[in-house]
Amino acid sequence: MIERFSSLNYLNRLPVNVLKIDRSFVQQSVISQKGTRMIHSIMDLARNFDLLVIAEGVEDQEQMDTLTRLGCRLIQGFHFSRPLDEEAAVVFLGKHDD
Repeated sequence: MIERFSSLNYLNRLPVNVLKIDRSFVQQSVISQKGTRMIHSIMDLARNFDLLVIAEGVEDQEQMDTLTRLGCRLIQGFHFSRPLDEEAAVVFLGKHDD
């Protein structure tokens, strides 16, 4: 098993203004209370450091609803669209300009 980690010390040392919630946490958020608590803790950490939060890898409405309920307002993933080239992105955004 390959372990990946990031030191929370970087929040103090680097000019960080956005915290991204990894897809693996998003997936766990709807299948376990532990996953939901992890997202809640990440959101609290971000608030305490005045960071924006972006959740990645959102694939369905349930994940989006969970993240929204926990206070995450910036969400990306296949639930909205597959990756698009520049021209298709302009068309997509034009259709969803609310």
